[in-house]
Amino acid sequence: MARTAKKNQRGYVETPDSNLIAVSRTVSVIRVDERFILLDKKGQSISYTELKLDEEGKTPTDADICTQKIVDASKADPLLHLGRGNYVRCSAIEAVENHSGSDYKGLLFRGEGDAILAFLAVPTGEVREQVVSQIHAAIESYQSGKFVQPDLTEIFND
Repeated sequence: MARTAKKNQRGYVETPDSNLIAVSRTVSVIRVDERFILLDKKGQSISYTELKLDEEGKTPTDADICTQKIVDASKADPLLHLGRGNYVRCSAIEAVENHSGSDYKGLLFRGEGDAILAFLAVPTGEVREQVVSQIHAAIESYQSGKFVQPDLTEIFND
């Protein structure tokens, strides 16, 4: 009975792995292949779910619903949309780092204690520069109190 009362409690969301988590604790939402991961401000996993098309409560649609609930409840402290169902909370970003390793190229989003909060794959240097300028503009708009979500789909479709 207590669990039902908590489900209706404002500021909490039930994850596909049946955990009840405070929305404010969620700093990063990551979708990779069939995985749905929520991270806290130190980059530690607070929810991890292997998504399956046939398992009730753990489908990609359930992950989308959970993500939408987190985004909707985060209007005062918005999440930056990185595409493909990935989000990172603006207030938690301490650095955006260019990563051009041999296997993966893109941007690392770092938080408290140098924690990796998100990775955005961006294969070419000039596109990374465009993405970084959009992200910096979004972070500046958040800091000025008028958050504007960047449209990264334009850049990736060029």
